[in-house]
This record gives sequence, structure tokens and C-alpha cells, in this order.
Amino acid sequence: MSSTDKLSEKTTNGKGCSTSSGILSTISRGKRPRHIFALIYGTDGVGKSSWTSHAPRPIFIGAEKGTEQLDVARFPQTESIGELLAQVRALQTEKHEFDSVVLDSLDWVEPLIWKAVCDERKVETIEQYAGSYGKGYVRALDLWRTLLKELSVLNEKMHVLLIGHAQIKSFQTRSCPRPTTAIS
Repeated sequence: MSSTDKLSEKTTNGKGCSTSSGILSTISRGKRPRHIFALIYGTDGVGKSSWTSHAPRPIFIGAEKGTEQLDVARFPQTESIGELLAQVRALQTEKHEFDSVVLDSLDWVEPLIWKAVCDERKVETIEQYAGSYGKGYVRALDLWRTLLKELSVLNEKMHVLLIGHAQIKSFQTRSCPRPTTAIS
């Protein structure tokens, strides 16, 4: 029997309705619960940490000073991206009571990543990494992707909430000078 014949093969379900034993038999119904992976983004002091503290059984990573007044579980503040990744991996592999992880905040993670990039090549600034030309930023992007990959793996078993801070900056638009010569 060809695969086309298998897809079109029909049976009855005892109620007179025909059912397909092919691809339509793979249809499922109902809700499919998934863990949330979200970014909570806003200016300082609007309640991002407070809001995420109400997530189901949260554990905070990199908890900033704003969480000191919250009754939440938190890892100790880390000094490196390696330590932060170790905390994420521990949540992936070890048995624990938590249903949500809150990374507070992404602003705090970036200097850890830049420090790791500089330490790799023993340079003072990310621009000096591997002779410059943006290579330090490319390496930093690799570390960001590693972190996001580990958080995605963790998201299979728990909610992942990332906090980011918006920074309001004022700027003035520059006016472009008008050409002074006529084009003929």
C-alpha cells in the first residue's frame, strides 16, 4: 500500500463518523501547558523585581539591591559569567523546589560577559580583544548565546523571567546643512 493510500484510508468510529488513520489521526486537542520565557523591561523603580517575585516559587539569580526588601530565594551574587552559568546548570540538573528563575538583571550580566572576554585575552577593554575590528563584541555575543541556550534548556522544566532596564536619554536631532550649490 502506498503512503498516499495510507493517508486516505478511512475507518468508522462506531458512531457512523469516518475517521482517518493517516495524518489526521495525529491531531491532538486541549491545552498544552508550556513554561513562560519572558523579558520584563522597564525603567528603574517600576516594580519589575516585585512583579516577578510573584511568579510560581521563584529563585533569583544576580538579584540586585532592589530585591533586598523582597522575601524571595536568591543565589549569592556572582562575580563571573562562569559562576552564573554554573547556577543555571545547577537548576537544570539538581533536584530543587523552584518553578521559576528570575535573572535580575540583564544589565548586570553584560559587564560579567565583557570581563570574561577581556580576561580571555588579558586585555583592558573589549575593543582590544584579538586586535580589535569588533572581535571582542563577536566573542561577547557568543557568550550571550551560550547563556540564552542554557536558559532555553532550563525553560523546558521551569519558567524563565529576564529583567531588563530601560534608560531614558534625551537627545537633540542634528539638522542637516542644505546644499549651497545648485545642481544643473
